[in-house]
Amino acid sequence: MQYSVKKVSLLLVFLFSCSTPAWTASAATFLLSKDTEAFGALQSHVIESDEQTLVDVAFENNLGYNEIEAANPGIDPWYPKKETKITLPTFWLLPDTEECFANLPGPYHTIQVGSFSEPVGAAKVYQNFIGEIDPQDQAYLRVEKHNQYYTVRSGLFSDIEEAKKYRDKIKKIFPDGILFSTHIKMEKIIYPANLPPLPVLVERPEPSCIIVNLAELRLYRITWKKEGLSLDTFPVGIGKYGTETIRGRFSIMEKLTDPVWFIPPSLQHKFPEHKKTVPPGPDNPLGKYALRLSTPDYLIHGTNKPLGIGRRVSHGCIRMNPEDIKELHSMTNIDEEVVILYQPVKIGEKDGNPYIEVHEDYLKTENSPQRAISLLQKHDLLDKADLSLMFQALKEKGGIPVSLTNK
Repeated sequence: MQYSVKKVSLLLVFLFSCSTPAWTASAATFLLSKDTEAFGALQSHVIESDEQTLVDVAFENNLGYNEIEAANPGIDPWYPKKETKITLPTFWLLPDTEECFANLPGPYHTIQVGSFSEPVGAAKVYQNFIGEIDPQDQAYLRVEKHNQYYTVRSGLFSDIEEAKKYRDKIKKIFPDGILFSTHIKMEKIIYPANLPPLPVLVERPEPSCIIVNLAELRLYRITWKKEGLSLDTFPVGIGKYGTETIRGRFSIMEKLTDPVWFIPPSLQHKFPEHKKTVPPGPDNPLGKYALRLSTPDYLIHGTNKPLGIGRRVSHGCIRMNPEDIKELHSMTNIDEEVVILYQPVKIGEKDGNPYIEVHEDYLKTENSPQRAISLLQKHDLLDKADLSLMFQALKEKGGIPVSLTNK
């Protein structure tokens, strides 16, 4: 998916108490159309006094603690010193949106069973596919040319669940098949000469989806519009070690105002004055607003401890700043999709050039170079990328999109 960005509004007004900053208003809305996946712009700030911390600046600019710390290595977050110039990481790449927009009018869902730098490799896999797979499962089998790569792909589905069933069906023959979303471009297909009529796609009017990328501790609320994607983004706090936030695809089951917190048995000893529940009010860690997910024990909610935003400190729920959850609560709908994923490496395009955004892989689950190269290939950007710049970005983990060209 490729988008361009027009910044619609960016309003950040904050009120500080003498100790902990508190949000009074925040909004960051972007409109993305089809020529880039990057949005926002880097900014800078000069520390105004020895009393101002990076945490104060993060509050002022709707950033999480993790973001402003990663963007300013070597600077003490609690005592950055007066007149120190710091970077504000208000520039992002889109996270993976495939699961989020599974049922939108395009793209289709397909299986890639091989990718080769020479056509002979693609031709061999193509012939193996015909020899091993039942004829009824060969519909939309094709070879596509993307930059210098020849890819063998099969299947076109408007429903991602059907695509998953198809992937599982051919898995014994092609265990490395990759499921992803694509827009069919006939000029990319080099064989066969003609495909069957494309499947009919069912349209939905301006659907929305929430994506939470645990690796960057940031939430994106995306609405599909005719002119592109409308995007709002907010920093979050997530589960700590031992009570990590779950991953998967969910939906909003309930919208709560002034929620009562039912204290888990494992935590009741920490709140003896409240017994088993905490009523609405300043002592309630859920804040004033909450969204209950379709796995009922998990909420996206406010907080009475905003210093936890941009940190892995919760017992599994997703925390937001008070004004941010108020805004999200007002714009979301019951049954709206929520995708919680873990993507420490993101790849995107801006002005035709590849960018990479790297966050700490705190779960140690990814081979970062291999993953980055795979994503560049998937976005048809590998031939444009300077891999030395990629390796440098993977080493620094600055959490900011970095250009992979010297242009």
